Amino acid sequence: NLPLVSLGTISLERIDHGNVRIAENDRLCFVDSINWTQIMQDPNSGVFTGNNQDPSTCKTQANVCDVECGGCWGVEPEQCQNCANFTYVEPGTGVRICVPECNLDTDQKTCLPCPDVCARLCKGPNRDDCVSDGPPGSE
Repeated sequence: NLPLVSLGTISLERIDHGNVRIAENDRLCFVDSINWTQIMQDPNSGVFTGNNQDPSTCKTQANVCDVECGGCWGVEPEQCQNCANFTYVEPGTGVRICVPECNLDTDQKTCLPCPDVCARLCKGPNRDDCVSDGPPGSE
């Protein structure tokens, strides 16, 4: 069996009934970063985690949440349970990525798509608002 390092269940948003047990995975990190009360819908249900990787060892191995995460399933910013700052949704894929700044929608938490000249992220709707470089020849 391959050792489990992260759960990777980024689509898990709710558990309606029953208990959760995640234990005896000596290389598993990130379990303690998840806000299980946000997921568990039944107040009588519980989460048991035990004998997984020690969080200090996870940190030594760089198996920690991205700085933009508020809890995570893995190391990448698209593996966050919640975003510390803003949520950017990749056009075409729907993948949620947590970012430090972006072209904000009126809800002040969700990012709008960037101009085509921006490679990925921007802090506003104009071509000079790109946070990362645009495609070759766009400057």
